[in-house]
Amino acid sequence: MQVYQRYCSACHGPSGEGNGLAPAAAYYDPSPTNLALHGAAHAAGEYAWQIKEGNSNSAMPRFQGKLDEDAIWSVVLYIRHTLADEHVAEHKH
Repeated sequence: MQVYQRYCSACHGPSGEGNGLAPAAAYYDPSPTNLALHGAAHAAGEYAWQIKEGNSNSAMPRFQGKLDEDAIWSVVLYIRHTLADEHVAEHKH
């Protein structure tokens, strides 16, 4: 959670809903991914690769060299097992 809040929440939002408070985030095209909604839809390895390599088709930067393997995987697990699980729990009827 700490790594996510420090490096990811500015764009992806504190709850992962793609609504971060970084001034430019509202103007990104494509907009930051709603990780809470899509968190469980992608394999863990896909997220790890995306975090390491970034996305040249978006504003997503590379974090390889900024975050070590443990930090990257802690973010992956947080996305898939906390943000996504909280989203599902909030939207169950």
